[in-house]
Amino acid sequence: FNLGDILAGRFSRIRDRLRGELLGLSLRRGRADLVAQVLSSSVLFGAYLLIGWLTLQGVTTLGDLVMYAQAIQRAQGAVGGLLGSMAGLFENSMFLAHFFSFLDLKPLVASPTEARSAPTRPAATIHCEGLCFTYPGQTKPVLDGLDLTLRSGELVAIVGSNGAGKSTLVKLLCRLYDPSAGRILLDGINICDYEPTVWRRQLSVLFQDATPFEFSARDNITAFDADADGEDGREYRAAVMTGAHDRLTGLSKGYDTLLGRRFEGAEELSAGEWRKVLLARALYRDTSTVLLDEPLAFVDPRAGAEILTALRELKKDRVVLIVSHRPELLVQADRVCLLREGRIAETGTHEALISSGSEYARLLGLAPGGGGQT
Repeated sequence: FNLGDILAGRFSRIRDRLRGELLGLSLRRGRADLVAQVLSSSVLFGAYLLIGWLTLQGVTTLGDLVMYAQAIQRAQGAVGGLLGSMAGLFENSMFLAHFFSFLDLKPLVASPTEARSAPTRPAATIHCEGLCFTYPGQTKPVLDGLDLTLRSGELVAIVGSNGAGKSTLVKLLCRLYDPSAGRILLDGINICDYEPTVWRRQLSVLFQDATPFEFSARDNITAFDADADGEDGREYRAAVMTGAHDRLTGLSKGYDTLLGRRFEGAEELSAGEWRKVLLARALYRDTSTVLLDEPLAFVDPRAGAEILTALRELKKDRVVLIVSHRPELLVQADRVCLLREGRIAETGTHEALISSGSEYARLLGLAPGGGGQT
């Protein structure tokens, strides 16, 4: 896009402005230091002249002159050190104020006073009841009275336009935030009654912006699970489910190969290959609830078909929620929910929503007679 000169010019203008502001500060500090030095020197030499004059007049002796001179020098040093310490204390207090205000921040997700123990059985239903949520600093709610029930053995897909609140719903289910109103019930129990860490252990999650680690492929999948030694083969099974196994075994050191470009000897993956590894990380955990935000992003159709097969097996005894706009995935969903203005606007199977010519069909460009491909 030939943006080099434009960005360099902006950077140069910002540097010039910062340099000018720093020069102005230095000039003001220099003038203040000059005035302070002049006053200090004037007082010092005035005191010396006074003592010298008194000595010449015979009021004080020569020994008194030496004593007073040394006393003035020490007093000047002590006063200068005291003023310097006070200035440093004032300067540091500005940073400490920010530090202590940071320490005083309260967590957005509070732990209950009397937390429940971990669920003793897999989740049967997760019910979102009147969920409302507004991000801090915003006035428009992202979710506004959303009602949704997720059942074990059912694959539910969420679709909607950008900003409809799909990823926000996933974050609320993970309790990264607490809803402004409404609640999320696990088999009738509010998830806020559990410790956040206890609740999150029940979830397998793939976020839209999931972060790859520049460590080994094994560590990326197991997320540094201390019990992962390769003997139980869970990381291999997860990689096979997502189609990443063949690529990882083909690396120079297999699953022990460092990934990325930061370290010597590491090997980089493509965006689609990274997505398979991150999805394998989510499926590695043996949990009863699986939340996947755009699991097929950057993934080629062939690998996507393998992932769909794995998801069909995965949903048998789990609650599975997927955010996606890929028709090949939505076809496999037991229920598709269209999110609009913070609420579920339409729900049904992919085929039923397409045949009805609903907003869902128009969103995907698959409305009857619209020329889309199903």
